[in-house]
Amino acid sequence: MTRTSATSSRRPRGRPRQLTGLDLSPATLAQARDRASGLGRHVDQRLGEAQLLDFPDANFDAAVATLAQCRIPDEHAADAEMTRALPPRGHLVLREHVASPNGVMRGV
Repeated sequence: MTRTSATSSRRPRGRPRQLTGLDLSPATLAQARDRASGLGRHVDQRLGEAQLLDFPDANFDAAVATLAQCRIPDEHAADAEMTRALPPRGHLVLREHVASPNGVMRGV
């Protein structure tokens, strides 16, 4: 829903029961809130930075960052924060429109 978002679900598969969206822009959060409302979904919208997540460890089953890494000042810190907020078998999904300088990430 937002450029940097984390999704929370207590079920490993299927439609998440809880969604949390995070963005630096209040305007983007408002757009996401309107879109979610139009879909009949409630999303817990948070204003914040991906490299400084205000969530406990292992709080989410999955985290998704869409077209965001190129705009995050410290993408390594953001990756570490998203990983911290996931349990050991959680899912981290990063979608970008540019090639990563990291060869391992380019191959994923």
